[in-house]
Amino acid sequence: MLGCGQSGVPVTAPQAMPAASSVVAPSAPRLGLAALPPPVEPPPAPPPIRPRWTTSKNSNECSENSAGDTSYYQHFQTREECETWVKERSCRPGFACFDGCNWGGCDGDGKGMTQTLLGCPSLAYNFEFSPRSMDVQKEPDWAWMQEGVAEEFKAPQRRLIISGYVEPGNTEVRASAEKRALARAKLVRRKLIKHGLPAKRLVTELGDVEALRAVGYAGTLALVRVGFDPAERVREDFVPSSREYQLWCGAIPRK
Repeated sequence: MLGCGQSGVPVTAPQAMPAASSVVAPSAPRLGLAALPPPVEPPPAPPPIRPRWTTSKNSNECSENSAGDTSYYQHFQTREECETWVKERSCRPGFACFDGCNWGGCDGDGKGMTQTLLGCPSLAYNFEFSPRSMDVQKEPDWAWMQEGVAEEFKAPQRRLIISGYVEPGNTEVRASAEKRALARAKLVRRKLIKHGLPAKRLVTELGDVEALRAVGYAGTLALVRVGFDPAERVREDFVPSSREYQLWCGAIPRK
């Protein structure tokens, strides 16, 4: 029999909460520790610089180069080796000279000269003669020629080469033809001297026909050609008062 306020539904006791110590929280990922690199040993001290024997610029005197600079000139460990090198080399490293067009210089081991390859024009002037005679038929414009010669004569050692040529196609003796060719050259030389050119710089010779044809000349060989030594050429902007004049090739020794 139920009392007042009692229900017929059975009452279940509440379940107990698990103890706090039994609750496991998710664990955070563990970070690994990177191994430290081993200590770096300092590099070993460089060995002391050994003396180097060489010559200074444009010199034959061996000296000790304690700085060890071997960037260009050849070098040696003893004075004796350096002096042997000086005796055997063909030029002094550091030597340089100017030929009116290009700079030449001795390479670092003293074995030879190097040279720039600038092209410098050099004019030639023709005097044409009647065949097998000494009569001049045609001369160059004298004012134009003298102006060009004066420009190239700025080079202190340049010579004017006056070449007479042997004419082909005749039966006369070769010696006679050569004699006439040289006589024509001497005739032109006298004309040049009368126009004020220095006699000591005017040279006559028998011209090389093959060399003349090689430069494209196809005209008469009853000819005297006035030109400059092809090994000595001059730039149009050359100034005799410049530093280059003081370093003219041939005017200073190189060995």
